[in-house]
Amino acid sequence: MKKTKSKQLGVAILYAIGISAIFLVFLSWISRYLMNSLTESAQEFKKSGLAVNIARSGAEEAYFWFSRQESQPVSFSNMKNLYASIDPKIISYPDASFYPRYALDPNSRDTDNEKIGLVKDVLIDKSNNLYGHFEVKRQLKCNYYNSLSPTCYNYNPVTNGYTSVTMTAATEGQNNSVFAVHDITHLKKPAEKGSGQIWRIVSTGYLYVRKDFRETERVFDVKYNEKPNVLLDNASISVDIQRISVNNIGGAVIITNGTNVTVASDGSINGAKQPAIIYTNSSSVPSTATQNYIQGSPKVQNSNILLTPDGLFNTSEFDLKGMADQSVDRVEDLSRDAKTGSLGSMSIIYINGHATFSKEYPLKGGGLLYVKGNLTIPDGANSYYSGIIYVAGLGPTSLGNGNVKVAGLNLLSGSVIVADPTSKVTLDAGYDKAQVEYSEGIIDTIKKRLAKYRINNLSYKIIGKKESL
Repeated sequence: MKKTKSKQLGVAILYAIGISAIFLVFLSWISRYLMNSLTESAQEFKKSGLAVNIARSGAEEAYFWFSRQESQPVSFSNMKNLYASIDPKIISYPDASFYPRYALDPNSRDTDNEKIGLVKDVLIDKSNNLYGHFEVKRQLKCNYYNSLSPTCYNYNPVTNGYTSVTMTAATEGQNNSVFAVHDITHLKKPAEKGSGQIWRIVSTGYLYVRKDFRETERVFDVKYNEKPNVLLDNASISVDIQRISVNNIGGAVIITNGTNVTVASDGSINGAKQPAIIYTNSSSVPSTATQNYIQGSPKVQNSNILLTPDGLFNTSEFDLKGMADQSVDRVEDLSRDAKTGSLGSMSIIYINGHATFSKEYPLKGGGLLYVKGNLTIPDGANSYYSGIIYVAGLGPTSLGNGNVKVAGLNLLSGSVIVADPTSKVTLDAGYDKAQVEYSEGIIDTIKKRLAKYRINNLSYKIIGKKESL
């Protein structure tokens, strides 16, 4: 009986060992499978991220191309005149204004293939021969209707020739390529169609392994997607670039109701050779008490200018926010120079809420400050700002928001604009004078700086793959 039990126990132990061994083998296989899957997933994720980054590089190159053109903005009329001496067919519709050029000297060329658009290959990982290739394509077919000049020319990159086409209102837009660069000014400003104020850049990035390195004039002979090269992934992105124009800003303080401006004895508004206060409501003249502490030529002036972002900057609040160098909810979140505390020179700052500056967080720097709330600069904040300050308030339902209150030793040079009809501007008493002064030089500098193209970060989109692999 004992022998039987011992035998049964031995069999059970062997059976258990066998099951354990099988289980361990299974666990080992599962572990390897999971590790391989995770590695493959990580590689796929990495590849996908690289393709997007390559596409972004292409978009940035296109942005730099627009920025460095001598004729600004890059528009139908400007570029058409530029190439008229070569061939008027080259620029016969607004989108054709995007025309990067090829040159024999690699350091002078915009692109490796001007028939397509802005095209380049970039080395990513030399040890694995991993390369990136991006294409920012030109719109090659007529897609705009111009009643004064309905004839335009489709470009054929194969023959390097042009075909005459007569456009109509009904055919406008039918030839639009989703993956090409477009002048989209008319989508937001119909009256400025073809003016080149707003462009949509679409860039496609390709990740590939290069196996053929033959080249001519520093351009690879075999394309990124041709054998023996191996295409791994691709992605396309779109982003808008836009110019800001500063209009109708010619006074130290610009407000709807002049009676809402209060200047204490320790305050000062100086318009120099321009008005100290411009007000748009003709029946709301600044008080005599206020006029005692202001200087200008004249001191006050009525005007019918629109105190909206569109009226003053030729853009919407949303797009202005997208083009801002900094967009924050609080003053404390702003990035500053570690030594000087400056917020930057000639930058756009958007604050989505009330903004209270202080000694710890002063308003220093210059450019365009957009506040969607109240602006408060108390006594002792040691703030010195050169530029345009636009205070919008929190919206039409928030009466009383959008007030400006400055006290003590603080100097604002340029122009202060308050948009809401109920908004107030108060220069209060303090240790020293609170000053707002108009500076034509500063306004002119801002006009020039903001006239350059800026990337609208809120317009950025990943629009998917260009082609199946």
